[in-house]
This record gives sequence, structure tokens and C-alpha cells, in this order.
Amino acid sequence: MLPDLDEILTQDGGATFVTADIHVHSQGASHDVADKTMSIQAVIDAAVAKNIGILSITDHNNDAQVVSSLKCAEKHADRLLVLPGVEISTANGHLLVYCDPSSPEIITTLLARIDLKGPKGSRDSRTAWSMSTVIEEAARLGAIAIAAHIDREKSG
Repeated sequence: MLPDLDEILTQDGGATFVTADIHVHSQGASHDVADKTMSIQAVIDAAVAKNIGILSITDHNNDAQVVSSLKCAEKHADRLLVLPGVEISTANGHLLVYCDPSSPEIITTLLARIDLKGPKGSRDSRTAWSMSTVIEEAARLGAIAIAAHIDREKSG
């Protein structure tokens, strides 16, 4: 026997939708952020104020803010999930990589393995590895990756 509409309406829909911003750069860790107000704490406070439920600081080829972003967000754990992340400049374009918040060291390990050239976070920082090779290495470490800037040439 099929349930009636009133019974169906009492059931949990099974999905919760949240707003996410998973491609954010911070001051002091990405060459393209000159705004001194873009500190990790300010970014997290703004995310909470705007009811963003998932946030990732993805500085260019730089893991400097990964742990501090997790620590700054601890007091908002009931409403904000911060994913450790990084934007990697590959031979084929930019790649966003994310990992489980319980294993932020994956980002550091990945950056160490991909043979980065230039200072972390600088305009000249990059790997000669292909995007697909970086994706494979990220997956081996337990991370996921997505191409950034897919509306531009050289996005992989």
C-alpha cells in the first residue's frame, strides 16, 4: 500500500542544501591578494555572517593558511565546515585540491611531492607536472581535485 501525501510530507527530505565558497585566497599567502583585510579570521567571520556553510581557503601553491583556517573556524563548527585546500598551478592550468579536515597534512604532502618551483604563493610558483598527474597524486593521498577557471583557456 502506498503512503498518502500527509505521511510523505512528515518525512525528512534527505537533503540539506548549504552555500559554499571553495575558492578563496587570503592575504599573505597568495600573490594576487593585496587587500590586508583578507586575513583568515576576517574571511571566516565574513563566511559565517553570510551564512556560508562550506569554505575553503585555496591559496596559490601554498599551505601556509591551511591549519590556521581550521583553528579559526573551530568556534563556528556548528555552522561552518572548512575544507583544507590549495590552488595548484600545473602545466595545463590551475587545479583546486581539497582533503578531509581531519587530514590537513595531505595538502602539505602533495605540495612537497609535485616539485614546486618558486616561492610558495608567489606569481612564479608552479609545477611542471601535468594537471592529470597532479590529480592522480592527489587521489593517491586521499584528496579530490577539480579544474579551476574552467571558463578560461589553459584550464585543463
